Formats: sequence, C-alpha cells, structure tokens
Amino acid sequence: MWRPISDSIILIFPYLFIKLGTSAFPLFFAGVILSVMNECIKYVVKSKRPDGSDDESFPSNHTALSLLMAMMSGDIVIYLWSGLIAISRFKLRRHRWVDIIFGAIISLFFFSIFVQRYSSFFYPV
Repeated sequence: MWRPISDSIILIFPYLFIKLGTSAFPLFFAGVILSVMNECIKYVVKSKRPDGSDDESFPSNHTALSLLMAMMSGDIVIYLWSGLIAISRFKLRRHRWVDIIFGAIISLFFFSIFVQRYSSFFYPV
C-alpha cells in the first residue's frame, strides 16, 4: 500500500501543470533547487537508511519536495498527500522520523526565506 503513495511524488508535477497551467513552472523550478540542496546535505551527512540500502537517508527529499509543492500551490489535497508521503517514507523503512522532520523543516525554511523573498522570480506578474 505505501509504495504507490511514496512513488506518487512523480505524479504531482503533471497534476499541478493540469491544474495551474504555466504558473506551475515556478513550482517545478523551486522543487529542482530544493532537491539539489537536499542531495548536497545527503552527500555531506551520509546517514544510513533504516533498511540499510544506502547512506542517503538524511533528510527526506520526498517529504521536503511534497511539502514545498503543497505550500506553493496552497491546495489542501496536496497537503494531505504530502502527509501521506511522509508517513510512507517511515513505513517503507526508507527514513527515520528525524529525517522526515528535518525534510519538512528544510522545506519550510526554503519556502519562507527563499521562495517568498524572491517571489517576483517564482511568481512573475
């Protein structure tokens, strides 16, 4: 049950493009920046996953990316979906709760500092 929820992160971009049209491009661009930041953190921290598969557990990029998409779109359905994504990462033993919480914190920080500060870039008039 949890694997399709976890993998559904791939479906959010087509959904947002259908729902928001070209105004979804800033969401996509912000998601790319956030993912690169998270991958850099993973490279430095090298935290082992609970299932032992690799050392890229901290922080949860699925959680961070899905929460960022929810905050940028303001859609309650995407907030609920983001919560399910976070739970799925724990249930699938891909992350510990600390990885998930820090993924959310990084997303909140990125949204509040970076996206809102440069809102004219992300939300052109």
